[in-house]
Amino acid sequence: MMFVRGAAAILLLCATALAQADKDIEKALKDGFANRALTLRKFYAGSKLVFDSHGELVKGGTLADWTVAGQAHIVKIKLESDRLILKGKRTYITFDEAKGMVAVDLPESDVTFEIARFPAPEGEVELSKALNVIFLTKADKLADFVPDYWRPCLPENVKRNAAGHMRCADAPSPGGGASPSDAVYRVGKDVSAPQVLEEHDLDPTALAFSLHAHGTVILSLVVETDGKPRDIRVLRPAGMGLDERAIAAVQRWRFTPGQAHGRPVPVMVSVELTFKLP
Repeated sequence: MMFVRGAAAILLLCATALAQADKDIEKALKDGFANRALTLRKFYAGSKLVFDSHGELVKGGTLADWTVAGQAHIVKIKLESDRLILKGKRTYITFDEAKGMVAVDLPESDVTFEIARFPAPEGEVELSKALNVIFLTKADKLADFVPDYWRPCLPENVKRNAAGHMRCADAPSPGGGASPSDAVYRVGKDVSAPQVLEEHDLDPTALAFSLHAHGTVILSLVVETDGKPRDIRVLRPAGMGLDERAIAAVQRWRFTPGQAHGRPVPVMVSVELTFKLP
């Protein structure tokens, strides 16, 4: 009996110590993640995402555009014996001519992240590793995870043009004259502009439709001598998943090629696409 009582006392002490350890871990998690926007390494859409103890998705979620599925604003954190639960709101990305990239919370977009865990204290390190697999850390650069066409449009890269509007850096701005050194011309005195022969309708994303939002995307591209577009880049994004839709649409456009001195040549142009709700 003495042994049983001693063992029970030890177990009680261990349980108390583990409970206190969990409280300490939960507090640290709340201090680090509560009321913050977290960016996912993989842009999963869905209202409930379940991950294993290694941070791998096991249930719920499909890959989507980063501007609609890349971030979440965490508002509630609960640590249970076998899992960590993060609850919050989805955050979508849009682009404002005056401010550049803007993150906006969606009012009716509750999202839950459940991450399996081992009990404390061993599970603390593993849980930290899992979180770093799911979400970006301070050591990560967002530019390494977003699509190529969005990198010049991130806050550290945008520039204000002469009209005072924010534009993406490193994206070509069409100007006058020819550029024989790289075999790409720009519309000017001796270079005619390509003309659209065939264009496809623009379909707004479900997010833009639900927000009753109009969006305008400005792209630059090179029209080849066969009338096909190439090197499509974003000069000004709209976010809300519309940039990807705009690029996909323009890739199917066909043009009458521009000409220089009476012969077809590759010409760089910019196009403005506006998504309107039906």
